[in-house]
Amino acid sequence: MKTLALIFGFLLCLIVACVPVRVVSSEEDPDVNFRDYETFGFYELTVEDRDQILFSEPDFSRLKKAITHEMELRDFTLKDKDPDLMINLGLIIEELEQTRETDFRDARLGYTGQRNYHWESEEVVVNKYESGTVKVDMVDRKENVMLWQGVIMGNITKNDQKMDARVNKGISDLFKKFPIQPN
Repeated sequence: MKTLALIFGFLLCLIVACVPVRVVSSEEDPDVNFRDYETFGFYELTVEDRDQILFSEPDFSRLKKAITHEMELRDFTLKDKDPDLMINLGLIIEELEQTRETDFRDARLGYTGQRNYHWESEEVVVNKYESGTVKVDMVDRKENVMLWQGVIMGNITKNDQKMDARVNKGISDLFKKFPIQPN
């Protein structure tokens, strides 16, 4: 029985590890012509409580690199000083638990204790993982008005190569919802 539970737990971990990044939402200002903009830049990262950070600068560097690639495919130019568009990144990382519910097969058979004994199902943790949500806001720098917003979600892996691939795929999928497509 324990072997079966271990195999089941392993399979669940494997399935969770393979969950792709998904686009949650994408919204745009319908009155904006993005062809009027030529350059973009990123807002500076600011964190109020540095002791509570679950992510690092490499996480933002990955995102910035993937977004820069997508923007350059659409003929925008990265500019550090006074760009037309400013991109704000929001990143939330949550530590989550995957659970399963026990059933009567998990109960000890042959219990000979008190007469009032009864069995109740309970939640058992089978896996712990991290899930990330990235919010990309595109703002007109001069007017300080948000023009486009996209949100993606996905599971986080400790493997840098897999994480790079997930970030690139997620940002690529998100920018498929962007008003301008690559030439």
